[in-house]
Amino acid sequence: MKEQVLFMKRNIENKEDLINVFKNNNIELISSNSTEETLDILDEKFEKIDLIVIDMQEDPLFGLKSIKTIKKINDYKHIPIVIIANKKDVMKGLTIGAQEYFIPPYDNEKLCSFVDIVLKKKRENMHLYAPETSIDMSFEQYFNSEIKRAERGSYELAILILTIVSKDHNYYTEERTVLTMINELVDMVRENLRATDTIVRYNRSNVIAFLPYTSRFNGEIVYEKILDIFNEKILSKVENKNNFDIVYSIASYPQDGDTVEDLLFNAERFLEDNKTIYTVK
Repeated sequence: MKEQVLFMKRNIENKEDLINVFKNNNIELISSNSTEETLDILDEKFEKIDLIVIDMQEDPLFGLKSIKTIKKINDYKHIPIVIIANKKDVMKGLTIGAQEYFIPPYDNEKLCSFVDIVLKKKRENMHLYAPETSIDMSFEQYFNSEIKRAERGSYELAILILTIVSKDHNYYTEERTVLTMINELVDMVRENLRATDTIVRYNRSNVIAFLPYTSRFNGEIVYEKILDIFNEKILSKVENKNNFDIVYSIASYPQDGDTVEDLLFNAERFLEDNKTIYTVK
């Protein structure tokens, strides 16, 4: 039985060529050019759709809104989402619910190969793309619980977001390297944070730290310490270290907002304003 992939993009060029490439790899590709059309397809076929691919490189806002809409619906939120996004937008998509990313440019064969890898991982581990928290709640619920705790305690809360991005478009080896580095980073951060701090590995590429009683300024100091240890203890063991970028952002409650949406928005704005993308040397 063919696996089914829903492909979203505002304007799909050479659609039949793309469909045929996937068909030749035993994958049925269903196309959509709007969130509304996607929801109609999911309403009819959500039990059969194995993966959603959203090409948001030309219209990031379209992609981000689509992810939020899909993930809010219980019947659809379990379906993993791959985003095709420019490097500066990767963290935004992963943070709000996408599970994998692919950085353009791409051709149909490379995209199909990448999708095939994701589908294979999904077949091998059905729980692979669930948010990894220590309690049974969604990432947004967990994030909100940290905000409410800070509100009750009347303290500042810094939120650090760190994403390791691979530059390789066809990264069989790179993907495994990113996963290894993320796992090591989680362990390393846990060892170096205070007892009151919390570290959450969200999806396969994001590490998010909640730092109570910490201003944004002090949060940046914490990040610099984490980055030094990361470079010394983790990155130094990677042979092809130039193939990776570290994307970092930060927001602070209540300075940058008092809701999950506001804090994530301001974290994204911080990233764009400061161009905080560290190329690994």
